[in-house]
Amino acid sequence: MPTLDERVAYLEGRLEEHSGTVAALRGDIGELRRQLESVDQKFDRHFHALDVKIDSISVRLDSRIDALDTKASRHFTWLVGIQVAVLIA
Repeated sequence: MPTLDERVAYLEGRLEEHSGTVAALRGDIGELRRQLESVDQKFDRHFHALDVKIDSISVRLDSRIDALDTKASRHFTWLVGIQVAVLIA
């Protein structure tokens, strides 16, 4: 049976191993946190670029819809005018 000093020495050795492992884990977690922040920033940039593209497409579609609405109103006015002229004739 090991002596008390041997048992304490063994436990101290194990404690140092665990302390080293915990320190390594802390370093790995810190590195992981930095990588996640980098990925988060990349996603923010890409989402901002996508938002800008969608806004520009929306503006172009709004202008096309306005032009189409104007054209349809003009054609409707001509159609009604022609129908009134035919009715009067």
